[in-house]
Amino acid sequence: MSDAGKGTTSLIKSTGDIPEPYEVLGLVYGYRLRRAEGCANQVAIIDAFKEAASTLDESARAMGGDAIIHIDFLQRDTSSASCGSSKPASEVYAWGTAVRRK
Repeated sequence: MSDAGKGTTSLIKSTGDIPEPYEVLGLVYGYRLRRAEGCANQVAIIDAFKEAASTLDESARAMGGDAIIHIDFLQRDTSSASCGSSKPASEVYAWGTAVRRK
């Protein structure tokens, strides 16, 4: 793997390992709750996953990481009450291991 990603705004993200040496920095966690929008009460689930992954990025960068490995997600359907009515919602949890490539 090249060093092309080092020093840029994007982190390497993998649901498994990466094929290069790295230092483990620690666990990172993310969470996002998305409520249904519009008349159809549809939850933008893809956006919820992207936003949860983005919180992983922020945590890994704060630790000095340039990659996140062994990322996993858990999605749970729920409901959210506001203004006296209940609407569908979706919770997305994300976690992984922040690393710094050598």
